[in-house]
Amino acid sequence: MDCTACATVIEKKLKDLAGVQSVIVSYEQKQATIEFDARKVTIAQLEQAIQDAGYHAHPIQRGEHT
Repeated sequence: MDCTACATVIEKKLKDLAGVQSVIVSYEQKQATIEFDARKVTIAQLEQAIQDAGYHAHPIQRGEHT
């Protein structure tokens, strides 16, 4: 992610997925925090949405530090 506009693009792509309840994308931290219903959307689908926007994704669990 190179700029705040990049964060906005990623946020929009994720929010467009059914099952995504909230998204916060931080350009400064190079991280997205996503709350979602796992019955409606998978982590793989979240990753794919980020990749479709032209970025790389590496899932981390809550409380895990990069």
